[in-house]
Amino acid sequence: IAEKITNNILDGYKYFTTNLPITVSSDVEENVVKVYYVTETIVDPDNPDTPVETTGYKIEYYYDNEIKTSLTEVYQSTIGVKIVEDTIISNIEKNTLEGYKFFTTNLPLITVENVEENIVKVFYISETIVDPDNPDVPVETAGYRIEYYYDNAINNALTEVVICESGIEITEETIADKIITNTFDGYKYFATNLPMTVGEITSENVVKVYYVTETVVDPDNPDTPVETTGYKIEYYYDNVRNNALTEVYEAVEGVKIVEDTIISNIEKNTLEGYKYFTTNLPITVSSDIEENIVKVYYVTETIVDPDNPDTPVETTGYKIEYYYDNVLKSSLTEVITVAKDTVITKDTIEEKITTNTLDGYKYFTTNLPLTVGSDVEENIVKVYYVTETVVDPDNPDTPVETTGYKIEYYYD
Repeated sequence: IAEKITNNILDGYKYFTTNLPITVSSDVEENVVKVYYVTETIVDPDNPDTPVETTGYKIEYYYDNEIKTSLTEVYQSTIGVKIVEDTIISNIEKNTLEGYKFFTTNLPLITVENVEENIVKVFYISETIVDPDNPDVPVETAGYRIEYYYDNAINNALTEVVICESGIEITEETIADKIITNTFDGYKYFATNLPMTVGEITSENVVKVYYVTETVVDPDNPDTPVETTGYKIEYYYDNVRNNALTEVYEAVEGVKIVEDTIISNIEKNTLEGYKYFTTNLPITVSSDIEENIVKVYYVTETIVDPDNPDTPVETTGYKIEYYYDNVLKSSLTEVITVAKDTVITKDTIEEKITTNTLDGYKYFTTNLPLTVGSDVEENIVKVYYVTETVVDPDNPDTPVETTGYKIEYYYD
């Protein structure tokens, strides 16, 4: 329709955008092409004599992941405006069609010069889905959002929603085709925040897919490409990970990440009612990003003693670290919240010991028992595993059963 767009440019206006492409259906009322023009400049009331270059954003409406182009809207704005759900709340409400419920958006979005990059997507899903094994029993709909990041910048126009049942686990294999489809020239797939179990709080069902430029530049050696690696930061609240907050950062192999490295991240993600607790740091960045997991833990400010529910108990806890042939696997480190003076024994964590027994290793020992004190950094449980056999260099064909010894340090 290029010629029609040109013919209809009126004096004082410029072509802005359309709601294209559309696929023509049998219902002509659904086959609506919208062409938008805007005045060439808009006026800033604080500086009426200084013309402002116009940009804007589109709002697209999706129902069970199908765009309804006849509802697409375009709004003018200036560059750098932040669009949030509250900005378009009336649009969301008026376009909630019968049989559907609002699900999520790809917001927030900051407007840029190119309106084609300023795409707001509003997703609705049918109120129930059908289980083919039980077609007469409605299943409450759930789902998750997939966001795509390029050098840590989200491409809002690519955000999509997948409808599924609550409780399903999403892995990288689940979205493998989507990861490949969205790998653009000059970028390579880097990482995700998966696995994730789809929960009832849709705003937390966010899958983040990260891509990075294929090489980074060392300013001291600009002609020598540096292979990229990086690390993830995961945020836990009372030991439950908030997937929507997971972040990924590029880094060079061998860099040491300490709490000071991520102090601003820790502060910005301290949610109301929680306090910062601890991390699994330090870690040294390796070539495998899946091993470079930074875990930040927050706890509710007080916990309740069931025997004295009206007396708040100050929260503390302990870390469990897992060692394999004496090497810490920091991606497995976890934090458990308990009351001060709780005694932790091997029986307390027996299930965790079993769960973290990796192929080729056997459980060896721990540093337990431990009485939990007020300083979580001193409440460290260490679980040791060893390879099932060791090799005697003088008799390499004769397996040697492993054993070992502990070193304990006492002060006073």
